[in-house]
Amino acid sequence: MKKILLSSFLLIANSVVAFSWGRNVLLNDKSNQSSKSSVLLSNCSVNENLVVSLENYNGNVIVKGHSANSVTVTMTMTGDKEYFSKVCANLTATSNILDIHTSVADNSVSNNVSVEYELLVPFGSQVKFLKTLNGTIEIHHVYGPLTCQTTNGEIDIENSRGTVNAQSSNGAISVSVDEFSKDAPLNLVTTNGSIIIENSQNSCVKATTSNGSIRMVSASVPEGSVVDLKTTNGEIECTLPKDVSTDLYARTSNGKIFLKFPHTQLGGILNATEVRAHIGNKSASIFSLFTGNNSITVKPVR
Repeated sequence: MKKILLSSFLLIANSVVAFSWGRNVLLNDKSNQSSKSSVLLSNCSVNENLVVSLENYNGNVIVKGHSANSVTVTMTMTGDKEYFSKVCANLTATSNILDIHTSVADNSVSNNVSVEYELLVPFGSQVKFLKTLNGTIEIHHVYGPLTCQTTNGEIDIENSRGTVNAQSSNGAISVSVDEFSKDAPLNLVTTNGSIIIENSQNSCVKATTSNGSIRMVSASVPEGSVVDLKTTNGEIECTLPKDVSTDLYARTSNGKIFLKFPHTQLGGILNATEVRAHIGNKSASIFSLFTGNNSITVKPVR
């Protein structure tokens, strides 16, 4: 197991440093008036199913998948360079595991420095745990299971294939999936933010927010699917395939329900704010939709 402590190099303000597991080369030394410093770790061979864990402090995290069995990690600090020496990134790596943990000397750092990571990892990697504060998380084309969490930031996941567990506060969550995601559950939770699910083909979807809308577009609805969408103060819009077969339970406390599919009532319309209906030829899936203070729309794809 190889361990690299980067704190000593972060004392070199306004520089870009490259690492190749045990080797370091100073690439570029800029004017000492700069307030930005980066550390680059590159040319590292890993397995295609690399397990990634990262905990950051006050900054964005970007993870991108690529076809090579290698990993590149870039850490960038921006802000008052007098505080750079108070930031430490501890990295542990093997061919199977990449673990990065950011620590700071005291709370004064959060008001003066932001720390951003950009990772390039094999497509088949899994993100075991990714957490940041006051920053956005982006994950693009990583096909293993993903677990991520941020506070005061958005989460954007593109072309996922594995299980997704994403949690934010005061930020939106956006997820798009590919055609191989059928058996991979989506579990998305945020407060004060919207949730968008694109190209969904997942058989288990749970999305919960407060003070935000939920929009879901399904490319297909596998038989046996269970979809649960809830918000306390926002609109819900579901766009489903024209040939979908599902039971639908929709309720709003203060709004209207627009069901734009031919359907059969299950127990009738209980009132203007609650619908139980069957769409399609058989009860192949279940959609449960609830909003506390807005409308619900269920419509076919154009």
